[in-house]
Amino acid sequence: MDIYGPGVVQLLVVDELDVDINKISESLTVSGTAVNTDQLKVTTVNRAIKFANADILIKRSFEVSVSGCDTNRTLIMLTVLSGLAGLANIFSAN
Repeated sequence: MDIYGPGVVQLLVVDELDVDINKISESLTVSGTAVNTDQLKVTTVNRAIKFANADILIKRSFEVSVSGCDTNRTLIMLTVLSGLAGLANIFSAN
């Protein structure tokens, strides 16, 4: 298989996961007038993965708490709850 110039090679792989039975919780609180909850979820998940030294989060769920909502300021606390998994082996599916 030759690739000429820029390109992406996609290969089907199968991986084994080391799953930890312990759960992790990570929270992030922000305030402001324009709070993007989608970006807040991404940031919270990234912090949880980094803190736990995991590769992926399994069955993650989010809890969002909004308080102090008025015209000038919104305070949002988002918590991600999840199991942890790390990649053990990766095999080519070919």
